[in-house]
Amino acid sequence: ILVADHALCEALFPLLPEVDRSVPKLVAFLSSPQFQQAVQTFNAAVVQGHGQALLRQIVGNVNNLEQVRDVTGFLRVIQKHLEGKK
Repeated sequence: ILVADHALCEALFPLLPEVDRSVPKLVAFLSSPQFQQAVQTFNAAVVQGHGQALLRQIVGNVNNLEQVRDVTGFLRVIQKHLEGKK
């Protein structure tokens, strides 16, 4: 799916070192055991309620934080916050 979404890949490239800015290297990074473990750890922290405290630090006072039960909800709050800053 990621390989087919060129816009997403282009948006992620600036976050990588220049030598790693290619679709195959991005896919390899996202598929790596280290990245997968980091995502699982982050998801577990959010599910256990630690995401709410982190969101308060990132975006300040946010309504409906109790609805943040997974990484998707966590990212939606950040996205809404960023859209509100435009």
